[in-house]
Amino acid sequence: METIKLRLWEVEERGMALLVSTTPKAGRDGKQAWIPKSQLEHVSRLVVPLPGEWREIEVTIPLWLAEQKGLA
Repeated sequence: METIKLRLWEVEERGMALLVSTTPKAGRDGKQAWIPKSQLEHVSRLVVPLPGEWREIEVTIPLWLAEQKGLA
């Protein structure tokens, strides 16, 4: 299975999924998508965000899922 590594922003984390954005909180025109945790091959939380900001992350997910969610 082909995977892709993406740099995104973590908006919210729930029990079985992670809501991510293609832009930091200041750029509200970005694409957001829920990614099932079962599809996350790797997550790196890069820096501690400032209060009220989203955390920048790097994820590795299947390419088909990134395309389906409009992230690739």
